[in-house]
Amino acid sequence: YSSFSGGDMSQRLQKQDQSFCRESGGRDGCNAVIFNIYSVSQLFLVKKREIMKRLSERRREVSLYLIFGAGTTLVNLAVYYFCAQVLQFGTVLSNSLAWALSVLFAYATNKAWVFKSSYKNLLKAAYELISFICCRLATGILDLLLMLVGVDLLHWDGMLMKIFVNVVVIVTNYAASKFLIFKAKDN
Repeated sequence: YSSFSGGDMSQRLQKQDQSFCRESGGRDGCNAVIFNIYSVSQLFLVKKREIMKRLSERRREVSLYLIFGAGTTLVNLAVYYFCAQVLQFGTVLSNSLAWALSVLFAYATNKAWVFKSSYKNLLKAAYELISFICCRLATGILDLLLMLVGVDLLHWDGMLMKIFVNVVVIVTNYAASKFLIFKAKDN
């Protein structure tokens, strides 16, 4: 109790502890109560550590997902630029190649670093890759449909709609990757 500021508070707490020990059956009763309080406090500390570890893991996972997502966007832009400007491919071919390579980059980084998936079975790994590509195709279609509805039908601002749609797609891709595609970590 010496850490409390002011001797008056320290003395008051000591007196409360002494009266509590007398009321709870003397020294043995007091020790049992103190032991139970200590046990409960240790349980809370263990739970707190577990919760903090989970939060830390989620923060790491989300941070890496966003970092590699930015990398995926850079791969997409760089491949599109190279194909369209340097190789003089058409828009559809350039965009398709950019999408395909950026999806492969996203798969590799999500598998290895973000979700730490470790399938060693070739069939399971192929299923994981196909699931990832199908998910990205689905969110690509979602992106297109939301843009068509928002911009072409409702006449909302294209850039604001694109920002909103990108947020929806990123959240959907993350949820699908975490809960459907990379849900098994050790196989």
